[in-house]
Amino acid sequence: QTKIANPVEKVQKIFYTPDFPARREVFEHLKTAFSCTMDTSKSCNSCNNQSCIENEELIPYFLLFLLTAFLRLPESYEIILSSAQITLKERVYNIISSSPSKQWKLTDVADHIFMSTSTLKRKLAEEGTSFSDIYLSARMNQAAKLLRIGNHNVNSVALKCGYDSTSYFIQCFKKYFKTT
Repeated sequence: QTKIANPVEKVQKIFYTPDFPARREVFEHLKTAFSCTMDTSKSCNSCNNQSCIENEELIPYFLLFLLTAFLRLPESYEIILSSAQITLKERVYNIISSSPSKQWKLTDVADHIFMSTSTLKRKLAEEGTSFSDIYLSARMNQAAKLLRIGNHNVNSVALKCGYDSTSYFIQCFKKYFKTT
């Protein structure tokens, strides 16, 4: 009597290969789809217009196919989980960045995330940072962004980032970005 193999086992063995067979084709299609740039006349610069439209419509399917192969890796769940979870440091940074001109205090942020100040300090220390480091980082990144835009002078940037003294702001900015 011949024993028939479980078809599910065969499917798993077929799809679980270190380098799945269609990888090159999928990446080539994605590369083509992303590199096709449409000019004002709606004709593609690198291929004919019809293939651009077809590639553009297939992008979600190609990405799902690649994600399926990635999810079969044993460590992928931890990678996705860790990248999806926002850290406390990021939460504090986002709160401060939402209103950089405000004179934030540790108690304000702790109240905002429903945590005691001592717990907030302890958890930030566990993540290797402090409230003052995050506060400075959020303000300086906002300042750099405003200065890059070029619509603001140094005085207005200092005020928008919560500094009453422009000279102190310049001193902090130079120290933070290590510039002279």
